[in-house]
Formats: sequence, structure tokens, C-alpha cells
Amino acid sequence: MQSPKLPAKEEVKYKYYAGFSNTFVQDVLERFSTSATRVLDPWNGSGATTSVCAHLGIQSVGADINPAMLPVAWARLARSDLVLKLCKHLAAQRSSHLFSASHLGAQENDLLSSFFDSKSAANLRILRAYLIDAANVHAAGLDSNELAALSGAAFIVLSEVLREALRPLRGTNPSWFSRPRHKEQLVQLDRAELHSLLLRAVAGLEASSKSAPNARPDHFQWPDLRVCDSRQNLANLGKFNLAITSPPYCTRIDYAVATIPEQLALGELDEIGFLALRREIMGSVVTEKHSSGPPEVSPTSLLGRTLTAIQNHPTKAAGTYYSRYFSKYFDDLLRSISQLTSVIENGHIAVVVQSSYFKDVKIDLSGIVTEAMLAKGLTLSSSRAHFAKSSIAWSNPKFKLYRSSNVDTEDVLVFATSPITQRGLQ
Repeated sequence: MQSPKLPAKEEVKYKYYAGFSNTFVQDVLERFSTSATRVLDPWNGSGATTSVCAHLGIQSVGADINPAMLPVAWARLARSDLVLKLCKHLAAQRSSHLFSASHLGAQENDLLSSFFDSKSAANLRILRAYLIDAANVHAAGLDSNELAALSGAAFIVLSEVLREALRPLRGTNPSWFSRPRHKEQLVQLDRAELHSLLLRAVAGLEASSKSAPNARPDHFQWPDLRVCDSRQNLANLGKFNLAITSPPYCTRIDYAVATIPEQLALGELDEIGFLALRREIMGSVVTEKHSSGPPEVSPTSLLGRTLTAIQNHPTKAAGTYYSRYFSKYFDDLLRSISQLTSVIENGHIAVVVQSSYFKDVKIDLSGIVTEAMLAKGLTLSSSRAHFAKSSIAWSNPKFKLYRSSNVDTEDVLVFATSPITQRGLQ
């Protein structure tokens, strides 16, 4: 089984922290080519699963609770010739033309205004409107799917502009953007600086698109991409016989904050909506003091023993905040697994997980997921471990107080919904 890690040689329009490689998805699909007639990824993220399925002519559905991931997944489907034409057009535009639109005005509770001063925020809104118009022009006469894909490519450009613009707000944690507390801390960029960032983003997108084929294969099949909560809405998507996915890792990454550039590029969420997403997203670091408590599991199960070890750990806040965080994460995970197993019929679930730590307590996500899947009547068909040296935990040097290394494995687990469909993956 191929490693799910993205190889350096694989060009992508968007490098997503939690994404896995096209070759990994292809490997799984090849092993189930006779049964993979409808594929699901309930944590679709940047869209590797749905992109590969589309080019192989396999019907697929990609869902994610984070709305900013939807245009990213669409971008992977954009025709390279259209992307290159769009890039050429954008690279040729003068700053005076890009920002010649009338002032769009500040919006109440606009998320851009939380990070940029008023002039910078206004210019970014103008740039967003220009990119939307440019995508519409270059996809004129094509169907709505082509427009969505090319608009996704334009979205990637703006996301990269914003990511670079927000660099002063980045700290040692690579997934975090600090929120300015005072007006003078807001990022200030003039139009010349924004134009320079735009040209760099366009050049990056152009470079990643040159090696992609222009023509679509005859069997190409557009995926169904949508915003969906894996914990409660999967039944609305119908039935599937294969899932290829990876749940958010249990590493206390705030996935909503990590995608702030994408949220700002999308422009759909205000402050209230963004806070709601932070609370709702799986693995949320925002916890409620009066939460419902840990999931109902046997105290002798692996999950039960893990939660007890965290609850009883002597470190500060282990029995309060951290217990709430891990309880919520695993409650969300168990609810998602229940949903996922209910929509897979006569098929397989291939899931990528990575274990982590709380201080010196190992969070054996592979074992916990296996335990939950077996409890739902599935069979473990295959398990393959791959070294995963990079971890978000490396950004915090205090881990050395509890253990000597963060080097661990990323596990590829394949479950069969019944013994009849079981096939070993060696």
C-alpha cells in the first residue's frame, strides 16, 4: 500500500497540511476497481479523493464541514489550459486596472476587517470581485462545473495572496494566525504590495498547472462536492461501496483558524459565522465548560483507558480543558464512524490516521478507530504503517519534557463491511 504522504514531485495547486497524495488514492482504487462504483470522502479537504475518482471516471461525493475547502476541491478539477489562460491574463494586468473598481465599502462584522486596516480590506474586496469576474469571463460558454473549477483556481490565487499578507501574524505554530488586538496591529498593504503578492501567487499556480494535461479523458466524471457534517448528514448522500478518507487528527489543530486565508478569500463568514465554525468543526479546540461529558464507552476499552489516563494526569488542566477537548473529539469521531459505516454497503472503508500524544499519554488513534469499526461489525482487512516524522507537535519544544521523540506512524487501515468482501492489501 502506497504511503498517503504527498511526495515532493507531485505538483498540486494547493498544499494542504492534512492532504494525502493522488498516488495513494489511485492505489486504493486499483485494489478495489471491481467494486468501487461510488466513492465517498466525508472529510474531503483539498479534494484528492474526488479529483482522482473524477479522472478515472468513478462516481464520487466529497463532503467537508469547512466551506472554505469546497473551492479548493473544485480547483483540483480545473482544466490546465483554462488555468494557464487565466494566469496569463492576471499577470498582464496593471495595478491601476486591478483596483479600478468602485469602492465596495466595509461590511458589518466583515472578517477581513479583523485582520486588515480599512484600506487594505477594501482593496482585497475589490481584488476578490475582479478575480470572480475574470473566472466568469474565461469560463464563458462552458458548463457550470467548468466555471466552478476555474473559480476555484482563482480562489487559490486569492488565498495565497492572503496567506502571504498574513505572514506577520504567524508564530511558531505553523497552523495558527494571531488575531490583532489593537488597531495599530492590523495588517497594512498598499495596492503595489498587493499587486506584487498577486503576481507571485499567479506564478505559483501557473507553475503547478503546466505539467497537467489539457484535455479531459472521455470517461471523466464530475464529483458531487458539498458542505456536509460527517456527524449527522451522511445518510442524505445515499449509499456507497467505498470510502477513502482521513478524519482530522487528534493534535489540537484549530482547523478553522488554520484556514483563515481561505475563509477570507471566500468572504462568506462574518465573525459570528466564523466562531460557529470553530465550535462545530471536528477537533475543535473551543470547548464548552458545561459539556455533555465523555462518550459512553467501556472503561476497559482502549478509548476508555485513554480518556481515564488524560482525566487523571497530574498536569494542569488535564481534568478540565483537556478532558473536555478529547471527550468532544472522540464523541465526534464515534458519531462520524456510525454515520460512515451506515452508508457503506458491501464494500470497504480505507482510512488514514495518525497517533499523537497528550504529554506522555499516547493517543493510539489507529487502535481506537479499529476498536470503533469492529464494534460496528466491520472486519479489519488490512493495516499498514508508514513513518510520519513531521507532526504539528514538533512546533512545541515542551514535548521533550514528556518524551524523547514525536516520530510516529501514519496508519492506513482498510475495513470490510462483511467478511465476503474482505480482500487483503499487502
